[in-house]
Amino acid sequence: LEGGGRHGAEPGEATATIAVPAADLPRAKEVVTQVDVELRAEHGRSSPEIQLRLEQRAHAEDSALSEESTERLLDLMLLLPDGVLRQSAEIPGSVETSSTIARVRQEAPGMLEVLVVLRSTVPSALRALKARVARAAQRLVATADFGAGFPGWTPNRTAPLVVMAQEVFRKVEGRAVALASLHGSSEVAALLERIPHLEAVSFGPDVAGAKQPGECVKVDSVEKTWDLTRRLLERLAASESLDSDLQAVDL
Repeated sequence: LEGGGRHGAEPGEATATIAVPAADLPRAKEVVTQVDVELRAEHGRSSPEIQLRLEQRAHAEDSALSEESTERLLDLMLLLPDGVLRQSAEIPGSVETSSTIARVRQEAPGMLEVLVVLRSTVPSALRALKARVARAAQRLVATADFGAGFPGWTPNRTAPLVVMAQEVFRKVEGRAVALASLHGSSEVAALLERIPHLEAVSFGPDVAGAKQPGECVKVDSVEKTWDLTRRLLERLAASESLDSDLQAVDL
């Protein structure tokens, strides 16, 4: 079993090699066809290229997972949280907590690695999500290893910098800005953990298909982002409320 790739990206494809008795091959083809129809009906609008197919290999594999290991792996994949788990109560329309099964691969002979990306703007919710994953792994005789990651971040609506950025955005775009929280992989949150007294705002060009194969940036929005950055810096430079007594912080 192997699927996914880049850390944090939505997996675009996956493959599984299965063994069935020759007499059961027609039934296996029927099942795959049926599941393919169900997947297209369920996800076809959001993922029109979704496809499930069965290919018969010319040669058999030299090794395979035992029946017990196969059951444990399937149980783990079904028990691991995947998708949006909770919406933000602070900023409607934004995700607060989510989990993504980003990659499955053979790390070594007899060892499979399942990469799960956990995100949340609420530290306690993130801790609970980690405990949930660790408990599932423990039950199935697997090891959960949590690496370093960026925390989530929710902008302070009343911060002068955020208010100023919204005013500049309105002049550049001719419309009100829609604030959103970043529930993971936020460099802003990493900086604020080290320098809590800072005000922060995060913005950028429009992106289509974020964290998915084919992710791209809308070129015409890059110039507007540059204009917004320039105007915001000009406003900050002219602002009397700008703190001139910046404290040196050792990062």
